[in-house]
Amino acid sequence: MTVAGPLRSNFVECVRGHDCRSLFPFNGTNLSDENGVSVRLGSCGRSSSLKLSLKNIHGTGWLENGTVGEHVLSFGTSLTAARDYGLSIDASFGYILCWCERSCNQPEDFIVDAGQLRVSGPITNQEKHCYRGQPCLLKHIEGVNMEAGDMIRILEECGEGSALYDFPGSGLLVSDDGENFTFHVNESLPVGAAPGIYQMCFCRPDPGWSCENVSSFMVIVGPMFVHGPFERITDCTVGALCTVSFTGIALSEGDVLRIVRLSEDSANICSNTTYYLQNATLAPDVSRGLGLHIDLGVLGMNTAGTYQVCWCPVQEMCLSSSSFQAPAGILRANCPAGYYFRGLNCRLCGSGYYCPGGEPAFAVRLPCREGETTVGPTASADSECQCSKGYYSFKGTCVVCPKNFFKPNISSEEECTACPPNQTTFTQGAISISSCVGANVTASNVSAAPAVSFRLSVTADSSTNLTDEDLWKQLVDTLRISIGSASRMDVDSLSISLAPASSSAARRLSEPLEVVIRIRYATALLANISAQELDVDDLAMDIDSALQQDPALSNLRVDVSDLGTEMVRIECPNHASLPPGVLATHSGDCACRPGYAHDAVSQTCSPCAQGRFKSSLANAECENCDPGRWTLEDGQSDPANCWCNAGTYENESGTCEPCDIGYYCDGRNYQTLCPPNSTTISMLSTAKASCQCKEGHQRVSGAVEMTCEPCAPGRFKEVIGNDECTQTCPTDATSRPAASRKEDCFCEQGFHADLKDQNRKDIERCIDCGPYNGLICQGGLDEEGQHVQPKAVAGWFQTGRSSALPCQVTRDGFSVCLGNTSGGHIEPFAGFPNACANGSTGMLCGECPAGWARGAYLEPCEPCDAHSALAFGLAIAADLGRTTLQNFVKAAMAAGGAGTLKPLHTVTLRNFQHWVDACSILADFNLTRMRPFDFSLGDKTEQPEAGEPVAMPHFAWPAAATDAMTLWFHALSLVPRVNVDFAAQCQADAWFGGSQAAKRVVPAVYYLTRPVLTFLGSIIICLLVVYVAIPLINMTGFAINERAGLIKKVTNRLRNAALKLKANDEASHTGDSQGQVCYLSKYLPGMDLSDWNVGYKALADVPTSVFEVVTGQQRSLVHSPKHTFKP
Repeated sequence: MTVAGPLRSNFVECVRGHDCRSLFPFNGTNLSDENGVSVRLGSCGRSSSLKLSLKNIHGTGWLENGTVGEHVLSFGTSLTAARDYGLSIDASFGYILCWCERSCNQPEDFIVDAGQLRVSGPITNQEKHCYRGQPCLLKHIEGVNMEAGDMIRILEECGEGSALYDFPGSGLLVSDDGENFTFHVNESLPVGAAPGIYQMCFCRPDPGWSCENVSSFMVIVGPMFVHGPFERITDCTVGALCTVSFTGIALSEGDVLRIVRLSEDSANICSNTTYYLQNATLAPDVSRGLGLHIDLGVLGMNTAGTYQVCWCPVQEMCLSSSSFQAPAGILRANCPAGYYFRGLNCRLCGSGYYCPGGEPAFAVRLPCREGETTVGPTASADSECQCSKGYYSFKGTCVVCPKNFFKPNISSEEECTACPPNQTTFTQGAISISSCVGANVTASNVSAAPAVSFRLSVTADSSTNLTDEDLWKQLVDTLRISIGSASRMDVDSLSISLAPASSSAARRLSEPLEVVIRIRYATALLANISAQELDVDDLAMDIDSALQQDPALSNLRVDVSDLGTEMVRIECPNHASLPPGVLATHSGDCACRPGYAHDAVSQTCSPCAQGRFKSSLANAECENCDPGRWTLEDGQSDPANCWCNAGTYENESGTCEPCDIGYYCDGRNYQTLCPPNSTTISMLSTAKASCQCKEGHQRVSGAVEMTCEPCAPGRFKEVIGNDECTQTCPTDATSRPAASRKEDCFCEQGFHADLKDQNRKDIERCIDCGPYNGLICQGGLDEEGQHVQPKAVAGWFQTGRSSALPCQVTRDGFSVCLGNTSGGHIEPFAGFPNACANGSTGMLCGECPAGWARGAYLEPCEPCDAHSALAFGLAIAADLGRTTLQNFVKAAMAAGGAGTLKPLHTVTLRNFQHWVDACSILADFNLTRMRPFDFSLGDKTEQPEAGEPVAMPHFAWPAAATDAMTLWFHALSLVPRVNVDFAAQCQADAWFGGSQAAKRVVPAVYYLTRPVLTFLGSIIICLLVVYVAIPLINMTGFAINERAGLIKKVTNRLRNAALKLKANDEASHTGDSQGQVCYLSKYLPGMDLSDWNVGYKALADVPTSVFEVVTGQQRSLVHSPKHTFKP
């Protein structure tokens, strides 16, 4: 019988963190790919499965066919670099393999013991310790089948993050024996990581697993504790107790702290022995009851600075600098308020400065503002800066006390005090009442000032010649600037000189150069205070820093001696004195005497030049004499010595004024008028010879005294001078006497000027005005000095400089164009003024202005009536009535003469009226301006002489003929005309505010609508005649036509016949109407046959009462159209 299953002798091995796969041979009987294998800690079939990796949480594997029939066991293959199938279980020899044939879903299904699994690698939960700043080794790492080349990396989390570079070799350790691990770069390097808890992470390299990346170290070995203090910043103040507290991991009483000054030139401060200060041992903090501290005692002023605190554990010997490589924090030994840090010391701030104190990097000395200082040397804020002596506070700024005032104290509250009466100060900023002096105090040339003095010993290398003159000047300038800045004194208050030994020729080149420095002060008190507050070391550093900034002086070294005080003599230079009451500190406080000016460049006093003076004792420039005055000598101090110089004169108020043009001043304080017709060409003339003939005048030749006469007419002179008048006016031009320019020339009468430029007045030529029609040339200049140009004469309208048009409109026999007169009003055209009579305007004065109108073409304008609307209406009514009546009469005449010769009368009247209208237009034109036909001239045209214009011939039409025609046409008019134009223009003027266009449009509109209005008027007249006039006439018994007369005759005869019948009583009624009529005709023999040759319509007009009397019947008998009366 064959039993299928694995052998219990199977043994396989895997590494922590690696994939557990391809394990062979896995021996057994009838094994297949459907078999499963599970990893257990106890016996098979009972204990639960293990989590082998991130992906294999049930600890189950599977069999695969090998190459030669063998089977291979695998627990999963990682597909990513994260090794998600890498073994995460602890290293051990005793893992059991349990087999299951098929359907292996539950832990109980794996009941067959299939062999053993060994997991190689370090055991978890191992704990190691290192000290910050000390070398570290991982010894005795426990594990299963550990090998040389195994690696451990120190990380914050295994398999995550980045390498920790504060550990040697970035935290990578390698084992040479599988048990002890050292940092692979240098095992003696100290640990630089901050105190804390880190993870030891394992990785074994193989061909498929390089262990180069952090992600390869996924296997946790255990925690690593880095011992040491946490870094912190502690501030202490020099001059006070300093205690530094510490916290950290595994600190112990007895740990040693070393204090090392920070330096920029040291890469590892804790290993620096040059700036080592002291060691201190950790002790319990009794005052607080917890933690550890070191007590440094009272810090001295020379301990100010920033320090690195370095730690060494008590387990070490702590004897060498290499033991103190763990930084434990920063100690700042700060300067107290009122001190500043410089040269590794906290230094007294000094007067005139304020020092906030604090960290060495920020503990600086700040100067008070200009005019401010401090009461003491320990000011710590700018609020302690007060106004200096001689200064007072004004709007938050310290301002120097003016002259005549002083201020002796340092205060921003105190005001400047006025000097006693009759006393004053010579300068501003007085600090003592002693500066107030009277007017009679004599100035001195010599004074003494207290000074702070010290010596500088200057050395250099052998290549530098300290006696070189240029080097000495550079050194003096540098010392002035640096010492003046350090002492806050004016550089002029410094005296720099060589000591007697250094200035002698016996001095050896190798010996130091001794320089004496004196800083002069106004009072002994200020000098003593400065001597106490000036720090020699600080002063030496300032000087050394200034020398290092100058390449030529950078190799010099100075030593500063102790400070002292002494009195220094101050002597004023030539022509200078010390003003009374001035506390001098240098010769610059001296002032130039009256009559001497101060030269700021040479710092000397020089006499005032001629024309200048100086009356005060001051370093000021000389004042100029008043304008036009001069001093006769140099060095004048009294302004009364300034006199009016030549070219000026003294006026009534005592001031000098420049000599006016036309006068000369020879230095006698008054001005003299030049001879007649002469003048000077400029002001400040000093002699009579400066007078020359004016423009337009020439000097009389041969005269002993200077005499100037006017230029003759036609000549001119443009310049001032004694030359003759040689310039002449153009042809046909002349000038008045004393003409001074060409613009003074003007054309003679009959000519006008042709100007070069219309904006100028000089003549180009004079043009003859003879050929101009309607223009007159008067020549000469007008009131404004402009050349008189051609102007229109009366009856002409000027349109151009040489052209004019005759005006057509006249009033009372005179043209409305007034020409060159002062009457009427000016009507400009193209820039030429034309005078128009009142009531005329526009071109050719032919238009009517507002309020004026004309009745016909070329009639003069007349003023409009105030009732223009009424006049307009009456004119229209009269014009329409006249035309309608005329047309009615003509129509009546034509109708009445139908069938006869009477219609010829109306035709003749119409033709005559049209002839009058056509010929009347001749009266509206000036026929004299018409040019005759050439054939009518014949040979009568006279030829002009050479140079004369050709006169144009005109039609010889007498004006009397025009007047006669006008009178004749008015007399022949059948019906008087009504002037509608005048009324229409007046109304248009009222409607449209004087618009010229409206004056033309309104009459035109009327004449356009006139035929329609005339037609309507004719209809109205006909209606009035038929229905009003004729009935009224009939009522009077008057026959207005032939038919009415016939009816009247018939009616009378019928009435007489009826009366005769009645008298004879022979009338009878036969019933035959025609018979009755015939009967009546027998009794009316007196009627003509033509009277009876009428139709029944004529009898219809006979009154009914007549027929009733005659016939006794109704008139309806005669209404029949069948009856016609015949004799």
